[in-house]
Amino acid sequence: MPSLKKRIPPPPRQPGTHTNAEVKEALHARALRRTIVVTAVVILLFAALAVVYSSAREYIDATTTRTPRMVLIVMPDLTPQALKAAMASSKSPFMRLLNSSGALMGEVATSTVSGSSLVQLLTGSQTNTATTLQGQTSFLRTLKSNGIKPLIAAPSSYWSGSTSDSSGTCASVGLFDTECSGTACPDGTASAYCNTFRKYITCDSASELYQYQIMGAFEEGLRTGSDLIYVQVPGMTLTTENVGNTLQLQSHINLLDNALGQLATTIVQRTKSHEENWNIVLVGATGDTTTHTVPFFTTVYSSGEVVQLEKSLPSSPTTADIRTTVLQWFNTETSSLDTTRLLGICSKGSVVVNCV
Repeated sequence: MPSLKKRIPPPPRQPGTHTNAEVKEALHARALRRTIVVTAVVILLFAALAVVYSSAREYIDATTTRTPRMVLIVMPDLTPQALKAAMASSKSPFMRLLNSSGALMGEVATSTVSGSSLVQLLTGSQTNTATTLQGQTSFLRTLKSNGIKPLIAAPSSYWSGSTSDSSGTCASVGLFDTECSGTACPDGTASAYCNTFRKYITCDSASELYQYQIMGAFEEGLRTGSDLIYVQVPGMTLTTENVGNTLQLQSHINLLDNALGQLATTIVQRTKSHEENWNIVLVGATGDTTTHTVPFFTTVYSSGEVVQLEKSLPSSPTTADIRTTVLQWFNTETSSLDTTRLLGICSKGSVVVNCV
């Protein structure tokens, strides 16, 4: 069979000398290339949605003991209004599908006392007035002391530097390091890792974190055998004030939705081949300072299927209940936990059961 003769395009002409036929041909070629790219993206999107949707069957195996694992994404500035807007948007297919297939979404109250809302969430205390973790005990430290491996992924501003002044105070003090090292620079010994198995420093850009580093932290957690993958998202601007800003809102919705979609799709596939139960949690910390509430979102997967969570949150839920839920999931210090305060789940993470 004779080979096809390769078409050699004519040399470019000066502007204004092209014929209508040549212009039409160039526009057609460009449109064809764009159509191919868009078609490929749509196919990949529907393929990922199909994976998540196929997992929306009710989980029925409550007899096998599996390893509990969790991804906890904390977004301090995320408000309930912003998350509701995201769920109502056509730009968030993954979040809407997850919510309709067994996930639980609601609002939890923040503290009205002074202090760091993030410290209150991490320590499980609504009355904590501390602004750092120095002298405090977070659920991260509790997990670590009980043999659970937490990985903390956070921007550099949440970590202390390595340069001290003449008084021994670290020139740059980060929140997560204050629990183990106080105001001193971490010395790199085991004591500097009292609340984490791995420190994973992310970039300061929220968009970069959504697009790449949530999955990067997840993959690092898998590589290192971490049990809890804690991701601190910086500078999230989905606040009450800009919910009406359509372009900005859609941009953040797309980034957040894509990140959660990638995460859920990967976890669905992983639980089909690994004896693991995964809990994905998204929560705010500061949230709406007028109503003192933050959004909460969670979904659980086992054996490639969604576990049916509670239909609603407990009465008057607060950010302090995050600690209770995390410790219960990892079966840690359960004798002192109030299991009526669990958010979404109704069992330990090792042997999950349908709640409804």
